Amino acid sequence: HLAADEHHADWVGEKGYVAMTAAKGCILGINLTDEADEAHLSVAYGVFAQEAKDLKADYQPKSVNTDGWWATQNAFVRLFPGIAIVLCFLHGFLKVRDRCFKEYELHKKIWQVYDAISGADFRKRMEEFKTWFSARTWKAYVVEMTSKLWKRTEEYSVAYDQPGCYRTSNQI
Repeated sequence: HLAADEHHADWVGEKGYVAMTAAKGCILGINLTDEADEAHLSVAYGVFAQEAKDLKADYQPKSVNTDGWWATQNAFVRLFPGIAIVLCFLHGFLKVRDRCFKEYELHKKIWQVYDAISGADFRKRMEEFKTWFSARTWKAYVVEMTSKLWKRTEEYSVAYDQPGCYRTSNQI
C-alpha cells in the first residue's frame, strides 16, 4: 500500500512539482516535474515504479492513496494496472475545515464518519452526517465543500475494501 502526492515547489525560480511516493514512514520515490498533468506525472512517478520493478520484477502495489487529482490517479493506474485508488479523506475534511475553522461540532461529525469499520458502515455514517448537516443552517461555501465530501462517498469507501491501505496521505 502506497501514498502519493505532489507538492508545489519553486524550482530555480520556476514553478514545479515534487512527486512523492511513500509507505511505512519512508519516502520510496521523489522526482521533480514541471507540469502536473497525467503525462508528466506518469514520468515522475515512473522513476519510482521502475526502481521498484528493478528490485522485484513483479512488483505490484495493492493501493495508492491520493488527494483526488485525476492526473495522479491516472498515472498510477497507467504504471500499475489493477491498483486500487484510495481517495484521501483528510483532503476532503481540510476543504471543509478551511472554510469554517470554529465549527468544531461539524469537524467532529466528519471524523465520526471516517471512524467507520467497513464500507457499509462508512456509507451509513455519511448518510447520517448528511441528515444531521441538512437540519442546520450553513454558509454557502460550507455547504459547497461538504456536498463535495458526501458526493465522493463511494470513492472514500474503497479504502474499507483494502485492509492495510492508507486512508489519508499523512505518509507524504
